[in-house]
Amino acid sequence: DQLHATTMALDSTLAASSALVCVTAHFSGKVRQPFLKRVLLAVQKWPMRLVTIAIFTQNASAMRKALLARPALPLKWEHFGRRMQVQVHQPKGVEKLEATGKILAWAHRKMMFSAMDQFDFFIYLEDDVVLRWASLVSWWRDEQTLRRFFSSRSTGGALQESANKFVMHRGFYRYELR
Repeated sequence: DQLHATTMALDSTLAASSALVCVTAHFSGKVRQPFLKRVLLAVQKWPMRLVTIAIFTQNASAMRKALLARPALPLKWEHFGRRMQVQVHQPKGVEKLEATGKILAWAHRKMMFSAMDQFDFFIYLEDDVVLRWASLVSWWRDEQTLRRFFSSRSTGGALQESANKFVMHRGFYRYELR
């Protein structure tokens, strides 16, 4: 339990940060909506200063309607200095069925690139991939460890140059339960 409490402990730097979370969600009526709602509820629990969730789908109006259906998810709220908003986007050209998968999978990149100076963290998820706060905190702590490790290396040359740019990041495993 102490390990769990440590993992869940709030890092003040992380909490004071902002995140742009882009989610690819193929709208298919009620079939995939429970998965997406689970993803959104997990992100809405993050105690960060600002979180913007951008959902990319092939049917934005149906997606908005589904999100507001009972039980409704708030698309915008502010609480104790924390702000969260959900946006729904329909990329151009996604109406063509054969292009849907390719367009939705890459649409978030343009938004992330244009928002580089507005957010501290950029996260891409799919409508069935849940990223809980504990996992984000664990990743953040590993990032700090990697940063300290590489910045303490004073060998000069390429290693020192890469440490200054900090190009090493821990990744995530994706797995599915069946």
